[in-house]
Amino acid sequence: MAILEPGSALYLTAGSDTHDVWNGVSDDARVYVHVDGPLTVASFVEGLKRGHAFVSHGPLVFPDHMYGETVTLHAGRSTALGFDLEAVNGLRQATLVSNGKAITVVAYPPGRTTAHLSAPLDATLSGWCAVTVEDATGMTAYTDPIWVATAP
Repeated sequence: MAILEPGSALYLTAGSDTHDVWNGVSDDARVYVHVDGPLTVASFVEGLKRGHAFVSHGPLVFPDHMYGETVTLHAGRSTALGFDLEAVNGLRQATLVSNGKAITVVAYPPGRTTAHLSAPLDATLSGWCAVTVEDATGMTAYTDPIWVATAP
């Protein structure tokens, strides 16, 4: 994904609409936004602009490090990105993507509805990381990136 290069802050949004309520389904895609303070239109839009969100057709993804924020890795140290995952229909697979490449893929056994995905990062990595989560019915969630920077 060359579009997500350092310095570019493009974030996801979602929504669905139908003009044929008898034959179409609305609310298929949703955007979930973390807001600071009380939920208002302004705080929702601000959270969306800051990349504090994920888009989903079903699964839920709760990060240890907020989407849209930067995690700084120092030489000789490592940290982990962690995500709590939930899917009413059961989890099928979670993938941690870094700079457009899958670096961790975890398959879940049938019937598993919750899990914690943890992926270690070291100072050799910089750019961005994001997660995709697929449930047992094929519905998917996509997170905004978490930016990764290195420091001496």
